[in-house]
Amino acid sequence: MEAEHDVEVTLAGAMSFRRGSRIVEDRDFAGLQIRLVTAMLVLERPGPVSADMLATEVWTTGLPDQWRPALRGVVSRVRRLLADVGVDGGSAIRGKPGRWLVDLPELRVDLEVAAESVAAALGALADGRIPEAEEDANRARSILSRPVLSGIASPWVDRLRDRRADQHQSVLVVLAQCRSRLGRAEGARTVRSRGVGPRPAARGRLAHPDGCRGHGRERGRGVEGLRGLPRRARRRARGRSVPRDAGAAR
Repeated sequence: MEAEHDVEVTLAGAMSFRRGSRIVEDRDFAGLQIRLVTAMLVLERPGPVSADMLATEVWTTGLPDQWRPALRGVVSRVRRLLADVGVDGGSAIRGKPGRWLVDLPELRVDLEVAAESVAAALGALADGRIPEAEEDANRARSILSRPVLSGIASPWVDRLRDRRADQHQSVLVVLAQCRSRLGRAEGARTVRSRGVGPRPAARGRLAHPDGCRGHGRERGRGVEGLRGLPRRARRRARGRSVPRDAGAAR
């Protein structure tokens, strides 16, 4: 059961923050920049989030002259959205020279839940726990079937989407095998027909739930296969150098 203080973060499909009865809805994330920075701060939170890294993803064609204050303004907007669900944004996202330290309360992030569920489904399938594997796979599929950060062009987002595609491919393979073993041949064929995707790395094998491990290492830890899961999330799944100072980030 989720703790009362947990913040639920939805990044796939309609973006949102939710904490208890408080909610920040998709329309409140006005603009592509705040959506991208929100996603990066959340998923890269295991380590310091470099101002250089954020800026080069926000302005992929070249940095504007006043990019530092502009970026601080975007981060301030993320803090205000956190405040709307009862989180002290200033304490949760602390500015240091050239970077931000993200210290959010316990989070439940949909893309991380999906990664955990893929890992759990693969483990359950390997152990012969077919109904459990199907349940975990369906949970992951409900998230991974939604678009991620629509309209945003960024190398970081491209890696994230590639990882989501690999995970989705794995889920479809698990579901097909589960339905076949449960005697639901038509359901298995339907899932297999949807499992032919554009990601060649996912074909002919079960893609690792962490996706392409090598991608994004130079850009930070959280995006690297979503390996930077919080400790509680790693326990659930087990059921199976940032750039130097580029200026003050306050």
